Amino acid sequence: MIMYDSYKSDFLEHLEQKGDHILERRKTSVSAKDIRDNKDNILEQLWHEYQKAITEYDCDENYSFRFALDEVLGPQRVPAKQAAQVP
Repeated sequence: MIMYDSYKSDFLEHLEQKGDHILERRKTSVSAKDIRDNKDNILEQLWHEYQKAITEYDCDENYSFRFALDEVLGPQRVPAKQAAQVP
């Protein structure tokens, strides 16, 4: 797949809008700064998953953003207290 910089920029914009809380309670612990600095090539992995979700699976940008985070960093874990309240 050819990687387009526009998808990378879009992903980073989503990250800025959502803030660090979107990265909390994941299997892989990283900060928004780690992603922007491309620590361990994490940005490239997220960018790839984000673009693939949009171009190959026809998902919208918000879903693709969360999909990329879940695929690369693992899904957000729900605290036990909060999970017990879900019917």
